[in-house]
Amino acid sequence: MVKEIVKDPEILKIPCSTVLEDDPELNTIIQDLIDTANAHKDECIGLAANQIGYNKRVIIIRNKDSWLPFINPRIIKREGRKFKSSEKCLSFDDERVVTRNSTITIMFQDQKGKYIKRKIGLPLSILFQHEIGHLDGELI
Repeated sequence: MVKEIVKDPEILKIPCSTVLEDDPELNTIIQDLIDTANAHKDECIGLAANQIGYNKRVIIIRNKDSWLPFINPRIIKREGRKFKSSEKCLSFDDERVVTRNSTITIMFQDQKGKYIKRKIGLPLSILFQHEIGHLDGELI
């Protein structure tokens, strides 16, 4: 289902809850993220669950013509050079400049609950920092 994009900064500042293995909402959250991202396909390459009203640690990232879900993603290491990144967001009307690291290491679960650790460089590291930041209650 296509959901309305949350624009209230007070709601977006609330850190998201961990998704439990038997969470009955997980598949619905992922499908709603995909449906909503597709409705904004010209301007969306990633989306966090709290941007559509779910306080759960789930994001999706565009991979060519499909969406990849990441459950309980966390940045466990930031490295590489720091730089300024000018970013847009569906939750905000204006473009904002934020500081990012060129390389990050993340830990997440797939839809089957398997834990995966992945080192990510540019340009994807920017996108992951942006979306995981949403889950942590960070406003860009």
